[in-house]
Amino acid sequence: MSQLYDYGLVTRVGPNENLGLYEITERGRAALALREQYGEDEDFEELIEEYIQKSTN
Repeated sequence: MSQLYDYGLVTRVGPNENLGLYEITERGRAALALREQYGEDEDFEELIEEYIQKSTN
């Protein structure tokens, strides 16, 4: 989970950050939606950013 947190895919929630409670972020939802495209020639980070921009417009 700490690696997902480092990538901004989840955020810590709850009264105490050390409880291990996480919530998926908008970036995490985008990565989940695009997971089948991971590993292709395209830059996955760029795909995530494009997905987020399209969903907010």
